[in-house]
Amino acid sequence: MLKFLLPALILLFLFLSVTLCYRLNITWTLDNAVSNGIVKHRQIRYTRLMRLLSWVGGIQGNLILGCFALFMPFFRLHFLRPVLVITLISALLNLILKDIFDRDRPIHLFLIHENGFSYPSGHSMVNATLYSQITLLSFIYLNADIALKIMIVAILMILLIGFSRIYLGVHYLTDVIGGWALGLSLSFFFTWVIQNPFLHALLYF
Repeated sequence: MLKFLLPALILLFLFLSVTLCYRLNITWTLDNAVSNGIVKHRQIRYTRLMRLLSWVGGIQGNLILGCFALFMPFFRLHFLRPVLVITLISALLNLILKDIFDRDRPIHLFLIHENGFSYPSGHSMVNATLYSQITLLSFIYLNADIALKIMIVAILMILLIGFSRIYLGVHYLTDVIGGWALGLSLSFFFTWVIQNPFLHALLYF
């Protein structure tokens, strides 16, 4: 359906645009200005919260979320497989893209240690995929009021986890925006794909 495919294409174009801008150093001044501005306002209480949000958006936090989902029969029936499949695809694609783009992290700003390259942000990309996929399926399988509440929580989680990565000094602004754009694009595209009766039956066998 076009309502899923069109946003996927628009978001993919946004990702490609952000990628081109950073590769051409067009966003270098903006990236540094945002990072340095955040560094000036770091406080211990904020740092603790940002560390927690970053942990929630990491592998351990996502695994705990998945374990809770196993105890929810409706979620396990309608959500678990598509969410698991596209989240794993997002994580694998992110690892591949990091090696391709080979962007160094802003190590001079580190509050926590991170390995690997910077672009696109894995936390931002994977959690954008995870929470947006849950949201899109909610609008398909749940009533609009519940789906809307899930969407609000999902948006907050995506934004806060992404911001935490900039605050902790492990990513630039463009890393996070690029991750958000591609992560959201994947979930919209995947939702469009599984509208196909054959693929839907294959996924929900």
